[in-house]
Amino acid sequence: MTVYLGVLAIAASLRNDALYPQAGKRHRFAILVPPGSTSLPLPHYPEELYQVFTYEDLTEAIAALNENDFDGVVVLGETIRIEPAFLEEINNVFKPFNSVTSQKTVRPANNTFRL
Repeated sequence: MTVYLGVLAIAASLRNDALYPQAGKRHRFAILVPPGSTSLPLPHYPEELYQVFTYEDLTEAIAALNENDFDGVVVLGETIRIEPAFLEEINNVFKPFNSVTSQKTVRPANNTFRL
C-alpha cells in the first residue's frame, strides 16, 4: 500500500501545469446572461465570434438559438463574473472536447470562473 501511494505522489508531482495549447480555430459562442446582469466584461475575443443574449427562461433561450450560428454556448447566472480571457481559454479547450465545464472559484472581492 505504501509503494502504491508513493507512486501516486510521484506521478502527481510530475503533473503538467501548462495551459492548454493555442487552438487552431476560433469558435463562435453564444453568451446567455439574465436580464440586468452587469457582470460581463468585454471579452478579449473577436466581436464577430460571440454574441450576447439575455434570457428570462433559459430553456426557451437555448431552444431559440440556431445551432448553425454557434459552435458553443456559455450560460452565466446573475452573480457570475468572468475574466476577459474566458472565451479565449474556452476556445483552446473546446477543440478536443465535446463539452467543457468550468469551476467557480470564489474570491473575496469578486467571483470568477476558472478552467
